[in-house]
Amino acid sequence: MLKCRDIAKHSSEYVDKTLTLRQRLAFAFHLLICGKCREFIRQLRLALALYARMPAKELSQAEAEAVVKRVLEE
Repeated sequence: MLKCRDIAKHSSEYVDKTLTLRQRLAFAFHLLICGKCREFIRQLRLALALYARMPAKELSQAEAEAVVKRVLEE
């Protein structure tokens, strides 16, 4: 039986439908009994849907360098 950490680890594969039949069934069973993981998957799907609706914006060279600098500083 899958644990919550397994759900979190493979959640993107589940949402992208790249799991095997056996993995999908194990996932579905866990989601059936775990409300917190159901909510996690619901929120992941919502975030992906919102991201898909965002307009694409090209970054200038300076903006891209600023983003890289901030990431490296953290």
